[in-house]
Amino acid sequence: MPNIKPGNILVDYEEMTGGNDLAIKSVQISDLEDAVLFPPGKNLKGCPCGNQLWRSPEFWARARRNTPSDIFPFGVVIIIYVMLDDMIFRVNISNFGDEDGFKGLLWYVGEDNRIFNRLVGITADFDAQRLRKPFSVWHYVSVELRDLVKMTNLDPSRRITARGALDHPWFRRADLR
Repeated sequence: MPNIKPGNILVDYEEMTGGNDLAIKSVQISDLEDAVLFPPGKNLKGCPCGNQLWRSPEFWARARRNTPSDIFPFGVVIIIYVMLDDMIFRVNISNFGDEDGFKGLLWYVGEDNRIFNRLVGITADFDAQRLRKPFSVWHYVSVELRDLVKMTNLDPSRRITARGALDHPWFRRADLR
């Protein structure tokens, strides 16, 4: 579990002719002092690793964590990059939580976790007057970006993989000046 945050994402790029576009050659994660390599099908539980502002929902609950747990904060970093000055300081159920994703997060957290009931209580914040505003319906950002940011799904099993993210059309067409 690396420490995923903006300063720890290294991008090797090449400027295209004209200087307005970049070709991304590779993306690497740095600051790996707390990194753990998981064998297939294995999870980490308990120990909070990495910077608390950039943890996935299952990290906050100290639930089972594995590779998809790193994809969520990477998605948040991309949202911040695109929105520039809009810093996201906490997990926002309205933006990231569709119903299936929320149920998946609850499964990862587990009913025996002390945070489980608090998470269930969050759903009471939404009703006909206070609707959720998931990122997937933000029409002022591109369709490709909305699709890519499925890496912020609350359900770790429904997140895009790192390879899937790097192969995604948004990265091929993004204006990464």
